[in-house]
Amino acid sequence: MLDSKLNTLSSDASELGGSDRSFSALESSPYFDERLPITSQASAEATLQSSLIAAPDSQSSGLTAQYFDNPDFTNPVLKRVDATVDFAWNYGSPDSKVEADAFSVRWTGQIQPKYSETYTFETLSDDGIKLWINGQLVIDHWNDHAPTTDTGSISLLADQSYDIKLEYYEQGGEAIAKLFWSSLSQTKEIVPQSQLSSSFLEETVPGQANIALPGEQARSASAFIDSLGINTHLRYNDTSYGRFNDVIEPRLIELGIRHIRDGGNNAELFEKLNRLAMSGIRSTLVMDPKDDISPTEAVNIVKRVAASVDAVEGPNEWDVNNVSTYQGQGNYAGARQYQTELYRAMKSDPATAGYWVIAPSLAQPENADQMGSLRDVSDLGNMHSYAGGRTPTSDYDWRWMPLMQKVTADRPIVVTETGWHTADHYTALQQPNVTEQVAAKYVPRQYLENFNWNIRRTFMYELIDQKPESSQENRFGLIRHDGSPKPAFYAVKNLISLLNDTPSNVPLGTLNYSLTGNTTNLHHTLLQKANGEFFLVLWTNGISTDATVNQQVTLNVSTPIRQATTFLSNQSTNATGQYVSPTQITLEVPDEPLIVKLTPA
Repeated sequence: MLDSKLNTLSSDASELGGSDRSFSALESSPYFDERLPITSQASAEATLQSSLIAAPDSQSSGLTAQYFDNPDFTNPVLKRVDATVDFAWNYGSPDSKVEADAFSVRWTGQIQPKYSETYTFETLSDDGIKLWINGQLVIDHWNDHAPTTDTGSISLLADQSYDIKLEYYEQGGEAIAKLFWSSLSQTKEIVPQSQLSSSFLEETVPGQANIALPGEQARSASAFIDSLGINTHLRYNDTSYGRFNDVIEPRLIELGIRHIRDGGNNAELFEKLNRLAMSGIRSTLVMDPKDDISPTEAVNIVKRVAASVDAVEGPNEWDVNNVSTYQGQGNYAGARQYQTELYRAMKSDPATAGYWVIAPSLAQPENADQMGSLRDVSDLGNMHSYAGGRTPTSDYDWRWMPLMQKVTADRPIVVTETGWHTADHYTALQQPNVTEQVAAKYVPRQYLENFNWNIRRTFMYELIDQKPESSQENRFGLIRHDGSPKPAFYAVKNLISLLNDTPSNVPLGTLNYSLTGNTTNLHHTLLQKANGEFFLVLWTNGISTDATVNQQVTLNVSTPIRQATTFLSNQSTNATGQYVSPTQITLEVPDEPLIVKLTPA
């Protein structure tokens, strides 16, 4: 938003067919403390019944294959190593334990490319199939279909191992699942067994007390905290942002977020930015000719507030602002020209060359074709992925991610705007309101979900309701117009307080665990602090109401743990439970974050 209205597609948008995606696993950026792969959410959804309880064995070539006697990854019936994914079961079955129709398979392990190149992965499937490489969704064709080829590309390094996960389901009729790869130096072939590996779990005695699983590598707690941002309008002195001294500055410091997104060109704004920098709060600045900021002036602004700047960003939502022009060119051509000049101006001056330049934002990703490719004049892509009153990351897989790649291709993404408004009685279909309690559930989940998607930073919209009027534009804040915090403010504040850590070069560890029970829509993020403590954050990602809805989940841990402590961060930073030397904990997981701190023995 910032200056323009928001629209989102309705939730009944039809699913896309075959996909063609492109991501990069090679990008590294000081915009984050670090960037590590994370196991996709679906890894938390697998349940191991007692007949499949296992002990870890040595590395095996091929992929671990878990077969389920349902198309929704429930009722596991078989676990084995498949040398490759090259199956044409046709009207038959993968195994006598699996029915010929209505089954699913999840293959997991590591893949090691032979060349440092962009690889094209190709699947031939009937029915649905999804492929993740290095935690990135590369192929997504998740519906019933006849034999169909889908492709996706990702840049990989030679002889480096990357996580791979392939999910497949068969509804009825023919059953086919094949995985190919190719590159400039690699002829197209079925991904060979020699380049695949997995930690296979052999079946042991049913009823064994503990479940030992291959470890999931944690991600840095500090990196997660560093991914959190919030939008502000510090120059809007005729709104609640005019109360900088008694509301805005102290509330920002109290909240604990380290990054804001703002913009403008006036001395008072610059003074506020530099003042916030003294408290460790840095800025991403929107550079827009509508604010009388030329590319040359943008460079001068960055120099003036150098200590407070993280990055600069191109024009804001010009796709829905038909009056925006630059050098006589209309919205799309003008935005492209400005971004090109902005990028060149920033990179040609040694004083600003090290700052990241973010692509212009689009209110509607469907306008990506008209904007055209800006990959060569952008360090980072940009999304305004509002959920339209729905759950976090709605439409990411089929809409936002593939469409925004048309603008910045394999560049990492920053979500510079997202959020929910709490305007009473504002129920427009494109952006319906939610209650303050529901927003408090969605906001921290959005931060966590985006981190799992490897979004570099997420700027929630926005810090404070600008005016007292109960309208959509004036009710996105974490703080009410009078300066009093909404529940979402405390939800974020407590989350930061519990997970905050200082950046460190200490190697991150792995946690051996599994989750069983009611794992429907169960999502998770595994973090670790520099002191070695793990923080497993769990939540359910369904539609929320004011009522708390819990699902009973059992956490089975085989990594030796001295103590486990649970927290409900939306409520407080006080512990809700403690467990000494646990191997199994029964949890009530709500639709808001449940944090399990695990202190290794």
